[in-house]
Amino acid sequence: MRKSSFGLAAICGGLWLLLAGAPALAHNIWLAPDNHFPQVGDTVQIKVGFGHDYPASRMDQPVKEGMIGEALAIAPGGGQVVLEKTAVDTYRLKIEQPGAYLVVAAMPPGLFSRTPEGMKRGGRQDFPEVKSCMEARMVANAFLFAGGQGPAAQSAQPLQLKPLADLASLKKGGVLPVQVRFEGQPLAGAQIKATYAGYQPPAEAQPHKGHGAPMALEATSDAEGKAELKLDAPGFWLVILTHNTPYQPAEVCDKRMYLSSYAFEIK
Repeated sequence: MRKSSFGLAAICGGLWLLLAGAPALAHNIWLAPDNHFPQVGDTVQIKVGFGHDYPASRMDQPVKEGMIGEALAIAPGGGQVVLEKTAVDTYRLKIEQPGAYLVVAAMPPGLFSRTPEGMKRGGRQDFPEVKSCMEARMVANAFLFAGGQGPAAQSAQPLQLKPLADLASLKKGGVLPVQVRFEGQPLAGAQIKATYAGYQPPAEAQPHKGHGAPMALEATSDAEGKAELKLDAPGFWLVILTHNTPYQPAEVCDKRMYLSSYAFEIK
């Protein structure tokens, strides 16, 4: 497999495939490896999940051709390896050395404007009566641990979740301290949402507002970008981060929305 550098702005493709109406931009993307704890020599199959819900199967809505740009893995030591694509929504990675891997796949960024006729692809300069405009940048991540413990690998994407404990050995009921970073700096006040595959909210819970899967827990990062997540259930967990910044130049669009998801398994 060839080496590659990972640049979100350089990915080309069709984020327009999200445009199924105004709610479409509330979709999430995530990764669903068939094995978060492979051994050296194993080949991991990695599917891309997409949609509003995070069911027990970890698959919700179909992934269409062009929705995912380059997909790669950050190997132990920081090297990058492009994943082998085997289907529209499936990749594979041969584990060639022990340690922690971070698998990364991104959707191509694009501008979307809310107009009187609904959501359309393009910026303020493309439509005469834009109500609001947003650029969406969405990245899915998954942690793999080959051969036991090791620090979680990191990539150079703008919005990041950094585990501050050994994620590979964390068990049900454990507390995971994390730090949220944006463009290399701690992000205070970041909203962190987490859930596990198949989670169902209790009957007495308030109805879930908006779009997206019900979340098992939510937290807000402190002044140092830190927070703690208590992982009360075993299984496949998904952490979702979002962050907005003003778009420049303002006459083109209003804001840039970053979404980063992180998948891992708790035994």
